[in-house]
Amino acid sequence: MADFAVRKIVVQVEEILHEGGPVVAPCPVRGAIYAVCANPFAGRYEPDLQPAMERLKPLALDLTDRLVAALGGRAGIDAYGKGAIVGEAGEAEHGALWHVAGGYGMRDRLGDCRAIVPSAMKVGGMGATLDIPLGHLNAAYVRSRFDVVTIACADAPRSGAVLFALGLLGVITRRNILVIYMSLELMLNAANLALVSFSRFNNNLDGQVMVFFIITVAAAEVAVGLALIVALFRRRQTTHVEDLTTLKL
Repeated sequence: MADFAVRKIVVQVEEILHEGGPVVAPCPVRGAIYAVCANPFAGRYEPDLQPAMERLKPLALDLTDRLVAALGGRAGIDAYGKGAIVGEAGEAEHGALWHVAGGYGMRDRLGDCRAIVPSAMKVGGMGATLDIPLGHLNAAYVRSRFDVVTIACADAPRSGAVLFALGLLGVITRRNILVIYMSLELMLNAANLALVSFSRFNNNLDGQVMVFFIITVAAAEVAVGLALIVALFRRRQTTHVEDLTTLKL
């Protein structure tokens, strides 16, 4: 990475609560991250840029990890994009180096992604804006994920620099363990209703007998489950499952 010495890395996250209408929950989030790097090809012609693509892959992995963490994790992210701004002493092809590296970093970290990664690049000076196009991870034709995230850096890219950027779009989901627990109880009650209905339909008591067993198990589950939730909250001060990464209290 010595050729593309990084001067600084910037992360931005937007939480869109509403667009003039009702407040949306969970809210969509757009995130972008960019690295301002030295451009080793500035001011000269380089006939073979291919090797430089490989040298940028570690940077792409690092930027993807940072952006995913800033958005709260992989869950909910369903659109991506990339882009580059090349300083005046470079050329647009120097931004094209990011095509392979940027796409590699996001595909590696996000998992199964089948759609092409949208991209934009241009030559510009300090303060130039870039609209990073976003598209669905697996289906480029999903119109609900046609979007852009706009970036700009007041002091970059300088003449001999290049700005490499990544963008992600998703929805913040905070799964509360109490809500999950209540959902499990509702599923058990739904099973009870189904068993009683079948029992009445078949004119026998088999289903109703099973209901008593389910109620007994559910009662025990309530006692043990609530005890675990209270212990987790006292220890971790949270009931969000995203924050509970181990089984240790």
